[in-house]
Amino acid sequence: MTFVASTITEHIQHEAEKRGEKRGEKRGEIKGEIKTLEKLYRQKILTRKQFDNRIKFLKNKIDAFS
Repeated sequence: MTFVASTITEHIQHEAEKRGEKRGEKRGEIKGEIKTLEKLYRQKILTRKQFDNRIKFLKNKIDAFS
């Protein structure tokens, strides 16, 4: 079933909800990547430098969604 806005306000609210959901999904994906990197670092698959560089990049992506 599709949402049909009957007012401009409803349309704006619906669009904001969709953007919020996308941001939330993206943040969740990034946090999952961070957890994977932490696991790889603990298993000594990644060096500290590799870990730090990738984490810094991902945290910057999260900040961009705020």
